[in-house]
Amino acid sequence: MYSTEEIDSSFHHQEELIRLYYTYTHPSYPILDPIDIFMAKRAAKCLPASLLALVYLHGSYFSHKSPLSQTEPRPSLKNLDDIFNRLTHESHTPNIAVVQAILLFLHIRPRWVRAPNHPGTWALSCMLVGIAQDIGLNLDPLSWTLCPSERRLRRVLWWAIFTHDKFISHWLGRPSHITSQSWNVALLQLDDFSDPDGRLSVESFAWANAFIALTALSVILSDVLDNFYSICSNFDRMLVDEAIERARPLLQRIESWKRQYHALISTSETSYTITVQLAMLGLITSIHRAIFAARRSEHLDPELESDLADSIANHVQSDLMPLLEALETTPVTGLWLSYNKGSLTLIGGCLIAMLLASITDDDFVSRRDLLMTFRDRLEALVGKHEFVELPLRRLHLILEELFGADVGSLGRLSEDCLEFPRWRVEE
Repeated sequence: MYSTEEIDSSFHHQEELIRLYYTYTHPSYPILDPIDIFMAKRAAKCLPASLLALVYLHGSYFSHKSPLSQTEPRPSLKNLDDIFNRLTHESHTPNIAVVQAILLFLHIRPRWVRAPNHPGTWALSCMLVGIAQDIGLNLDPLSWTLCPSERRLRRVLWWAIFTHDKFISHWLGRPSHITSQSWNVALLQLDDFSDPDGRLSVESFAWANAFIALTALSVILSDVLDNFYSICSNFDRMLVDEAIERARPLLQRIESWKRQYHALISTSETSYTITVQLAMLGLITSIHRAIFAARRSEHLDPELESDLADSIANHVQSDLMPLLEALETTPVTGLWLSYNKGSLTLIGGCLIAMLLASITDDDFVSRRDLLMTFRDRLEALVGKHEFVELPLRRLHLILEELFGADVGSLGRLSEDCLEFPRWRVEE
């Protein structure tokens, strides 16, 4: 577990990689100790090899930001299976460092744009929840006889796990493994990110607040899953009136959340603020999608149908499209959490569902135009931001299946390719 010789031989300039990690990865995912504590643990050789390897690997993604990039090739770890095997072994006697390593492993950039992240994401996520419960991270440690820094870190890690479980459950359509009765950790506060002396730097205020906002959003997402996307929610039999009643308080909570974090979601200059915005937009779309997909009465109300679709379209057009457009020209460097892929994938699926539910030609054309704009925005970001590639490829594959159009390449798709689905019979 603590044999680091192989890891050390794979990564040179390790201190520079750690610096890059804390500069570009830690603000997006602040689940490690402050850098001085981490370096002290490393010097004392009390960090498992898997965690060190993952810190080096994540830091290496930003090696082009280092002066060493002009003389040294980008470091890499060729065999990720070795890290996975180490994590599996370490999970038998887990500790906080093992939890941190698993969380970082779940946000490794995929080798190929084929799966949500890499094979085994869901199984490893389930193991993560079990390990967290095994070492008591689901219990609030505020009254425990631990040093303040460990109490703070345990709270941060629990909320990182809770957030991961809810977002990955939503994205992959799997049942969440955390119920409302299985934990009691209070919501995060800025103090949880302070240094050993209780101080919080000006630079860390923004990313700490962004992580807190993301975890607070995951609490709302948890209730969305329970109301609409759990196995026992009877989603396929829910009437639209009931769906609207269930959705109303959830949307109100999101509006309250937006007011609380207004300053945060008004900027698109960092990867962590954009991640929070995409998570929020994906969640709102998912709630509207649940209403839109609810069962109608025998006599369909065209006005209600149109209003539901318009609520989704207006939200995507006014909030999401400007954000994606800004990313085309705004230089943003930092770790993109894998949840961005899930948010964009869910939005794309919802836009396709709306298109297929079109009743009139005008509805079809307007919804097709919105889908095309969304697709073009994603295409413009290919090569700039890796998290758009999976949602875009998935969108292409579904469009090919539905319309028979050759849209699998990244070439520009003409609007003429998308007419009514090829199996639709003209009346």
